[in-house]
Amino acid sequence: MQDEPHHEQRGRAEDERLISGAKHLEGIRAEVRAQAAQDAAATQGRYLATLTSAEENQFVLDNLIVSCNCNYWAGGRQADNQTGTDVGWSWVNGEGPFVYDNWNSPPEPNDQDTPPNVVESNEENCLEVNESGGWNDQSCGPDPGDPLDAQLIEWVEVPTCATPTDQLSTAGFNVITGTRGGNI
Repeated sequence: MQDEPHHEQRGRAEDERLISGAKHLEGIRAEVRAQAAQDAAATQGRYLATLTSAEENQFVLDNLIVSCNCNYWAGGRQADNQTGTDVGWSWVNGEGPFVYDNWNSPPEPNDQDTPPNVVESNEENCLEVNESGGWNDQSCGPDPGDPLDAQLIEWVEVPTCATPTDQLSTAGFNVITGTRGGNI
């Protein structure tokens, strides 16, 4: 079986593009495994979403997950060969280790697939966000584990000015103005 999406559905209910603070988040329904989801996001200059606070997790639950009732891939990865199931988790975009988490309890993360298919230790190193907003460690694939229904994609856009008359929010920015040819 190829690691490309089996189906991709887009539309208001399946494809939500929302802004949470400076982050743009998109939920895409496409049956895909974790690495294929990460690769697809990277081809667009994006990455699987990072949920670094309870507020961000709730935002995703309220605005994206509720519209599709899906399990999503998110951008958490556990480093290989960790001595415990709850250590070595960090974000794929380099934001660092988990400071916030929302693991399902009990007993996530657990490095185990749904019984009776028990996975060997340290095999579930990718982050799934389920329909209730809880987190589960899942196999990254390409072969083991089932593909999930959807993926959470994130990106940050840097505002640019095409002309001096553009209207931009200045919150958090130092604004420098001037005239062409003059000192700015």
